[in-house]
Amino acid sequence: MLLRNADNNLDILQFWELFFKFEAYLSISLAIVRRGFVFPHFSDGYPTIENLYHPLLSHPVKNTIKIEENIIIVNGANMAGKSTFLRALSLCFYLGNIGLAVPAQKAILPRIDDFFIFLDHKDNINK
Repeated sequence: MLLRNADNNLDILQFWELFFKFEAYLSISLAIVRRGFVFPHFSDGYPTIENLYHPLLSHPVKNTIKIEENIIIVNGANMAGKSTFLRALSLCFYLGNIGLAVPAQKAILPRIDDFFIFLDHKDNINK
């Protein structure tokens, strides 16, 4: 049996390890369902993300982006949501590429090995 050691005794440490792993996967699944995240599709082309939002905001503005070039310029007035949008976009790429669902209605992402993002602004998403 799976949870018995060589002496045919119940291995309680292995049981708790499996139980905690199950609990972690269950928590991730419940968060995905409750927040309405979706699993992305992967493509070799440029990404397309519909109704992307930052999950920490109580009333987020949802954005759709279709990237067709290697360089993107994001501009707008101060406090218009540029940094929050870029954080949501990077979170989407990160979560999708580690195999989790993303905060969007639909997402087509490229597979990436690594990425680097630096925002030199002292915004606090929780304030």
